[in-house]
Amino acid sequence: MSADKHLQSWQERFEMAEAMQPLLGKLYRNQV
Repeated sequence: MSADKHLQSWQERFEMAEAMQPLLGKLYRNQV
């Protein structure tokens, strides 16, 4: 796997995780 491909997949995962943060925070607040 080339470095470019690796970096791209890492960035996609990072963006997905950032998009999920508000959702996870909402779920967490609802449980506490």
